Amino acid sequence: NGQTVCLDRGAVVYGALLLENVTNVTVTGRGILDSSRIRRKSPDGRYLRTLSTEDRATLTDVTQFMCVGSENVRVEGIVLRDSPFWTMVFRAGCRKILIDGVKIVGQWRYNSDGIDLCGCQDVRVRNCFIRSFDDCFVVRDGGRGANGRPQDSRNIRCENTMMWCDWGSNVKAQLTGSPRALIENVSVTKCVFANVDTGGVI
Repeated sequence: NGQTVCLDRGAVVYGALLLENVTNVTVTGRGILDSSRIRRKSPDGRYLRTLSTEDRATLTDVTQFMCVGSENVRVEGIVLRDSPFWTMVFRAGCRKILIDGVKIVGQWRYNSDGIDLCGCQDVRVRNCFIRSFDDCFVVRDGGRGANGRPQDSRNIRCENTMMWCDWGSNVKAQLTGSPRALIENVSVTKCVFANVDTGGVI
C-alpha cells in the first residue's frame, strides 16, 4: 500500500506486475515493461487458447499487468510490450482506477487484449495508445465475488485514446452470464479507431 513504482525513461524491465488487494499505488515513468520472456502457458502446462473463459480470468502469473481487488491505483506513461495474454487486467472489485498516457505496443500473440476491466467501478482511461492483437478495450462484469454477490462494472470512461485492433474489436462490453451482474454508465468519447477488424463497438 502507498507505494510508487517508476520505470525510468529508457529502461526496459523484463517481467510482469501484479497488484493484489492494495490501495494508493502509482505505477509511472516512461520506461518499457516487456513480457516477451514469459511463456504462453498456464501453470499446469496447457496453452492458454485451450482454457475456458473462467480459467483464463483467474490466472495471475501469465498476464503482463494484473490488478486484483485494489483501490486508488494510477498507471501513467509506461509502455507495455509483448504480453502473453490480456495486457492490462483489472478485476475483482477494483475501484478508483486511472490509466493515463499508457502505450500498449508489440502485441502479436493470440488473445493479447489491450485493457480488460472485469467487475470494476470508477475507472478513467485517457490519452492512451492501444495496439493489440485482439480486443483493445473491454468492459466485463466480474461474475460472482468471494461473497457470492455479482461484481458489477460501472462508471467507466475512456477518452482521447487511439485504438488499433489487429484482430477482434476496438471496444467490447460483455456479460459473463452471472445472474444480476450489471454493466452500466460506460462512455467512450473522442477516441480514434486506427484499424478495425471484427467490429468497432460490440
